[in-house]
Amino acid sequence: MIDVTRHILLVMCCTLIGYTALWAQDCSESLQGAEEAYKQGRLYDCINLIHSCQTTYQHKSEQQAGYRLLALSYQSLQNEDSADLYLKRLLQVNPDYQGVSAGQDPAEFTRLVQSFRVYPNYLLGIRAGFSLNLPKVVKNNSPFADAVSMYRIVGGYQFGMEGVKTTSGPWNMLARIDLSGSSVRHELNGFNQTNYRFTNRYDQLNLSVGVNRPIITRPRWTGEISAALGWSTMYRENSILASIDQSDGQTSYIAMEVPSSRSKNQFFGTLGIAWMSPVPNGQLGGYVNLTSFFSATTKKGMAAYDSDQAFKQSYFNDRIRFRSTTIGIKYVIPLRYTAIKSSIQ
Repeated sequence: MIDVTRHILLVMCCTLIGYTALWAQDCSESLQGAEEAYKQGRLYDCINLIHSCQTTYQHKSEQQAGYRLLALSYQSLQNEDSADLYLKRLLQVNPDYQGVSAGQDPAEFTRLVQSFRVYPNYLLGIRAGFSLNLPKVVKNNSPFADAVSMYRIVGGYQFGMEGVKTTSGPWNMLARIDLSGSSVRHELNGFNQTNYRFTNRYDQLNLSVGVNRPIITRPRWTGEISAALGWSTMYRENSILASIDQSDGQTSYIAMEVPSSRSKNQFFGTLGIAWMSPVPNGQLGGYVNLTSFFSATTKKGMAAYDSDQAFKQSYFNDRIRFRSTTIGIKYVIPLRYTAIKSSIQ
């Protein structure tokens, strides 16, 4: 019984494979016949031959050839609606066809091809960059009357993903998710004739949504601008290493845990520019983003010194606002295409 079942299954598989190969061969022959019928002016024969195998295309090239012949035939028959329909399908399958039509198609058909605007429905990409953080003291609450509290620029990193939903209008919708790391160097100079240098390290998760718009379009590159609003949360804060320059010219280092804290959740705004160039299967380019947090953050810490073998500590509590400039690269790939006929030809 088992052998009989295996035999039946084998016969069914062979039959299915045979029919598939026959359909593929029939479709290829139908396309060849449709091409000859179009050249001979037998337009209805061309259309019927393509429709007879339209659901059995085995390769993308066969699908393109079928849509092209249908659009050509319907244009010759002055059936504009059907010609537009199949040309739109052709451009959705092969958005680069606009660049090759002029060399192989009738001039009238090439003009019709050029009247369509082709763009991807979605863009999905990755990005990575280097950032410069610009802390600004909003309010200095240092308890040391003879000390000067300053915050210095220190570099950071950023990497993440970006998604864009294109529209028929000038503005597209975008969403980003990034991981970023930043460092803040705090100098407390003049307290007890001693200078303290702290380095804080923060890691954050950033989510943002906004819009972007191409402003310059060239054959080899495209320039765009963007604006976004976002929310940031700090998920990790590292300890501080204090470098202490004493009045006698000596330098010592004290590793310590500092009860420093920031507002963990903040809102921010970002303005950016980008320039993209086409590469195989996508676009590659660079970007510059300017980011500003809307609210000031609380920076807490302690100053410590070793005097007469006694460890002493005092606390400071400043409010600072962060701004950053990020320079990076990104790579995006298109997902699905839309073709829209221009109203002006």
